[in-house]
Amino acid sequence: LQPISQIVREHIVDVGMSLVRKEEAEKDHTNYAQQLIDLHDTYLALVQGPFGNNTLFQKVLKEAFEVFVNKDIGNATTAELLSTFCDNIMKTGGDKIEGEIDTILDKIVMLFSYLSDKDMFAEFYRKQLAKRLLLNRSASDDDERSLITKLKYRCGAQFTSKLEGMLTDMNVSKDNQAA
Repeated sequence: LQPISQIVREHIVDVGMSLVRKEEAEKDHTNYAQQLIDLHDTYLALVQGPFGNNTLFQKVLKEAFEVFVNKDIGNATTAELLSTFCDNIMKTGGDKIEGEIDTILDKIVMLFSYLSDKDMFAEFYRKQLAKRLLLNRSASDDDERSLITKLKYRCGAQFTSKLEGMLTDMNVSKDNQAA
C-alpha cells in the first residue's frame, strides 16, 4: 500500500499545483476556494471509496493538500481567499439553500485545517465579520455561529473567543435597542 499511497500523493500534489499555477495566471480569484472544495471532494471520495478510508490514504490526502493549500495565489494567501469565500456566503442576498450552507461550511473548515497560518485566516475573517455585523449584512446569525463553532471545535475556544464576543455584543446591542 505504501508505494500506491505515494503515487496517489504525488498525483494530488500535481493536480493541486496545476490549479495553483492556473489560478496565479487569472486576475479574479473568487472561484479558487470553490475549486479547492471540489478538488477535495473528488479525492476524499477516492479515499473513502476505493481505498476504504484507509488511514494511510487519509494521511496522504492531508499531506498533499497541505503542500498546495499553503501556496500564495498572486498577492493573496489561501487564508485570505478562503475567508473572502466565507464572507460572500455569509452576506445577505446570497441565493443559497440552508442545508447547502452548512455543508459548504464543513468543507471550508476542512480546507482551513490544512492551512499552516490559521491566525491569518482568523484575522481576515474577524474583519469581515465585523463589517457584516456593523453594516447589518449578515444573512444569518445561526450560520455565523455555526462556522464559529466548527472553528472552535478545530482550534479551541481561545481561537474563536473574539468572534463569539462580537456576535454576543451585537445581540446584546440589538436587545438594548429593542427595549
